[in-house]
Amino acid sequence: MFRAVNKKDKTHIVAIKVIEKKDLTAEEIADIMNEVTILQTLDHPNIVNYYETYDDHKYLYLVM
Repeated sequence: MFRAVNKKDKTHIVAIKVIEKKDLTAEEIADIMNEVTILQTLDHPNIVNYYETYDDHKYLYLVM
């Protein structure tokens, strides 16, 4: 898990979960994307906010 700051708004801090895809099966990647779909629908003060996902050939990056 990494911590990052928005360049335009220094008070907006996010966590970036980095997941290496080489150790994951296609089913596990599908499960992660299903979790992302669920996180997109949630809006609650006790649940982390999901912002976006970046995907490259090696990693999945979940920005929360």
